[in-house]
Amino acid sequence: MDDFKSPLGILAAVQTALVILLFFKLSHVEGELADMKFAAAHADEISQPAPAGVAAYGGADLSRSEVREIIRDELLPVKAALSNLGRDGGAAAAAVSAPPRTAETDRIYDDFKQEMRRLVAQGSASEAEMAALQAKVAKLPQSQRNAALSEMSKAMSNGSLDATF
Repeated sequence: MDDFKSPLGILAAVQTALVILLFFKLSHVEGELADMKFAAAHADEISQPAPAGVAAYGGADLSRSEVREIIRDELLPVKAALSNLGRDGGAAAAAVSAPPRTAETDRIYDDFKQEMRRLVAQGSASEAEMAALQAKVAKLPQSQRNAALSEMSKAMSNGSLDATF
């Protein structure tokens, strides 16, 4: 401790602090130099003009920022749809994947109702029979799918059909 009270001790402490400060500054300058070298090596990529198709968009020359803004505007509806998909718990995905109502889906729905009447008359359904019903329901458009699932649920809830799905 007495070494730091003498003029030589104070000088040694200041000199050590300055050397440490010099090393930190040197590492900072080396980092900036590396960034500059990287920027110089990739300057041709950064300063390239917009592709020809972009310049022809709308009959006007567009800057990169304008192109990015156009792309952002075009992607906003997609982003909104994706965020709604996450909030709906997949209900929107089911609606999108549902086929339109056709004569074929009407026939499948009629087959489903006939099979349900048979199973209710029988009183129970095996796992394979329920899987076959579920496969038919999956092919239906949303309105018929909801009606079929409601009918199946009602039959199972009131005890007229002993099954699980």
